[in-house]
Amino acid sequence: MIEFKHEDYPALYQAADKVSNDIQATYMNLMRWNIFLLITAAIFSFIGITSTIMAIFAAIIFIITIIINVVLMTKNYHDIWYKARSIAESIKTVSWRFMMKAEPFSLTEQENNEKFRNIINKILQGTSNITEKFDAKYHSMPLITTNMNKVIKSTIEDKILIYLTYRIQEQRNWYAKKTKYNQFWYKFWFFIMIILQIAAITIVLSRIAYPEIKYLSPEILSVMITGILTWIQLKKYRELSASYSFTAHEIGIIESKIATVSSSSELSRFVQDAENAFSREHTQWVARKDH
Repeated sequence: MIEFKHEDYPALYQAADKVSNDIQATYMNLMRWNIFLLITAAIFSFIGITSTIMAIFAAIIFIITIIINVVLMTKNYHDIWYKARSIAESIKTVSWRFMMKAEPFSLTEQENNEKFRNIINKILQGTSNITEKFDAKYHSMPLITTNMNKVIKSTIEDKILIYLTYRIQEQRNWYAKKTKYNQFWYKFWFFIMIILQIAAITIVLSRIAYPEIKYLSPEILSVMITGILTWIQLKKYRELSASYSFTAHEIGIIESKIATVSSSSELSRFVQDAENAFSREHTQWVARKDH
């Protein structure tokens, strides 16, 4: 059986995937730094500025925070990340339809190749702000890779096994892994937030009982709680864990049906159903960017 890897997808998929991952990493890192610096600024406001060095350090923190916010506002990382991911996933779906000769690729080899190129062109229309970020090395790489051609020419038995292994099971494992990841981090940050809230209440009550205590600040904890809540909302842990869990189960149901596939026409219909399920989840994922 052919081993199908990430580099076996069209060069445009690889380029869009890299842009999406890089922009996402940049966006998340900037948000992390923004939250961290806001907490640091709150600590400075509590302890007070008692020296020139502290004043300079505090000023630097505020300047960096301003720069980060300006960058986040002007660079539009969030939108670029989602659009690049949309391009990558659309190309991935079309590639599997193409390799499995599912609709609309039920023509001759030459006609299928031409249709594939036309569909990719349509996907890229109006995305010049994304494609201009593609690494130049992908420009000289083929749209239809060697292993893609090998899959197309494989026997029906090999095609079924390839699709099961490198599309169905790979996607199911990804969604299952991401479900656990989001569930863990949602519970983790929620637990930390509750601990901080209890600590803040304790400090407030302690101030009532012992007004002479001046070195405990519920204000700093309040900023930390707000930062954690912002992070939870940004990452959408709970929403994503529910969505990914549902999709993993849906893929499991689809996977169970592949045992009944034994002909090219049946594989074509099966791939259509499977890719429609992937596209449905992807469409919902893209829609979340506006919420």
